[in-house]
Amino acid sequence: MFLQNFSNISLSPLKTKTAVLPLIFSSFLMSQGHAFNAQPSSDSESIVTAKIEAAKANTPRLRMLVSAFPKGGDLHHHLAGAIDAETMLQWAGDENLCVDPVKLSVVSPPCETAANKKPAKNLERQDPALRESLIDAFSMRNYHFNAVSGDHSGHDHFFASFYHFAAALDKNFGRMLAYSRRDAAANNLFYIETMENPKIVSAFARGILQDAKGQTSPDTLWKVVKDRLPAAVAAAKVETSEAEAQARQILQCDIGHPDPACAVTMRYMIFAMRSAPPEIVFAQLALGFALAHNDPRWVGVNIVAPEDGAVSMQDYDLHMQFFRFLRRLYPDVKITLHAGELAPPLVPAAGLRDHIHKAVFDAGADRIGHGIDIGWENNSVETLQEMAKRPIPVEINLSSNDAILNVKGSQHPFALYRQYNVPVVISTDDAGVSRNDLTTEYMRAIQEQHVSYSDLKKLSRDSLEYSFLSGASLWQQKTGEAVKPVCAGIDFTSAPQGKCAEFLAKNNKAELESKLEAAFIHYEGKVREGGL
Repeated sequence: MFLQNFSNISLSPLKTKTAVLPLIFSSFLMSQGHAFNAQPSSDSESIVTAKIEAAKANTPRLRMLVSAFPKGGDLHHHLAGAIDAETMLQWAGDENLCVDPVKLSVVSPPCETAANKKPAKNLERQDPALRESLIDAFSMRNYHFNAVSGDHSGHDHFFASFYHFAAALDKNFGRMLAYSRRDAAANNLFYIETMENPKIVSAFARGILQDAKGQTSPDTLWKVVKDRLPAAVAAAKVETSEAEAQARQILQCDIGHPDPACAVTMRYMIFAMRSAPPEIVFAQLALGFALAHNDPRWVGVNIVAPEDGAVSMQDYDLHMQFFRFLRRLYPDVKITLHAGELAPPLVPAAGLRDHIHKAVFDAGADRIGHGIDIGWENNSVETLQEMAKRPIPVEINLSSNDAILNVKGSQHPFALYRQYNVPVVISTDDAGVSRNDLTTEYMRAIQEQHVSYSDLKKLSRDSLEYSFLSGASLWQQKTGEAVKPVCAGIDFTSAPQGKCAEFLAKNNKAELESKLEAAFIHYEGKVREGGL
């Protein structure tokens, strides 16, 4: 029985047994209603295809179908940008923080009118108009660019939002994890790789800046950094464990009736701020590499901040050198890079010519985030061919590409990457700031990029295949085709047996992929039989 197959869920914070029970399936099972035929069926896929095609012009109906669709992973996810503005204000009030009604920002206490600080607590009753203005400042809600009135661009509004709400998240790592896992469960999502820095990262980098001021050579910077890494790694591991424990407590993962979000797996990536001085960037990256090497919960390293910024553009080649240097020291650590998140007129044409190419060939990126300017690059065919060959997937973020870069529809390189057989995955970027979720992103792929139901399954499968989860894949080559011989002939809706069970238990990636296949079968069965 399907219920029996999913009943044994381990909730270890380090290695969650990801027998994920998406909400649509868990509610069905709990109701003990009639069982669906759990056998895969081309007829079922055809029926779902037809219903999704028919719903393209009926957005509420499409939302129902896509929300219930099993999604693999969200591989481009900023933890700070994932939290909605209302929740951040609630947390600020819980911690007795203040808000500045002029700067529209969360600030530290004391909350004194003379200092232009008002309590964040109970703003909905004390000053509802201010609360609404803060929500708009924290997110893209109600944002409409108007050049005549002098409004700043969507790009500027988006990135400025983080400075408005940062103080509300400063001590809420665990709450943020719980929030994102709940959001994932609500979207029938199995896995998240999120970008977030433990607090030790800033302190560590400031210490390096003091002792390496003005240095840019990776060799010189490494000599300053290397002996300090073990203590910083240890502190980051403790901070991670504390945050995970808080998240588990919020979700009640260790009691008899845990939140369905407890079954969502999360892994983490440290990032460097590309707008910072080189000494800071190197220190942040070095700690990220060392932590990912020593703690399996931390699976990779990235670099963030507006790529079009003056310092980001000037130091881009240097940053690629940093990645290449550290990769030689830590060859097991994965790299995903924000690269090509550029479009005219943010930078001149000369600034659009090589960022993705350098991320691929110089830094050795394992994935590319955004990749918008690929059509502008000088060696675009060579880059696309290399990305298809290795392969190096692209993390596609349709809503933020629209809001930040004003790129959507046929202007977006989504179809170009697929034309060159470069894997693509759909992700959220900053769902809280954008006021959306992964379901919205899949819907945009259907409505704007004209993907089919078969394409949706490929996107979902590939989001696990190209994750940085540990272990081998379920698939021999391409997702959705032949599985590994050890699991040949597996019935995805039954508990695996023998050698296949042993293989899945040892390989997180393959285990999650097998659960996703079971979820596809049950989703298609429910749609076919009119349950959705």
